[in-house]
Amino acid sequence: MTWDSLPKHLPDTTAPFSIKTWIQDKTPGWLFLYTKPSERATLNPLLSSWFSTATRSLLNLTPDLQRRIWFVIDELPIFQKLQALDSLITEGRKYGACALLALQSSAQLEEIYGRAPSQTILGSLRHPAHLCRARPRNRSKDLPLPWRN
Repeated sequence: MTWDSLPKHLPDTTAPFSIKTWIQDKTPGWLFLYTKPSERATLNPLLSSWFSTATRSLLNLTPDLQRRIWFVIDELPIFQKLQALDSLITEGRKYGACALLALQSSAQLEEIYGRAPSQTILGSLRHPAHLCRARPRNRSKDLPLPWRN
């Protein structure tokens, strides 16, 4: 299955969809926000707005350490700066937020968010995982401790 074929496997609904209502709903489910590379420049502001809506909606819930709402963002640097990302990572844990961020290099994050904010984002990830990660040796001292060798 590819991302392009995913919609045909999902139920068709006629009810209007609300990200805020979906976040508040306790029913398990998935929300995919996907764009084709050719549509990315046009849709990035909309994706950023939806991400912000989801983050604000989560942070307006009652704190719940048992709740789990996963935000999986592949190729994070292709999006414009997600203003709500810092709030999600630093404040969202007590509301049940879990984040999996995929990027090629911490330098990409630094270019978009700046040095201090990118270090805050990376340093606030609870369990950083490094899969097939290659980075210049001279950059390791710039990474938060959990991200170093």
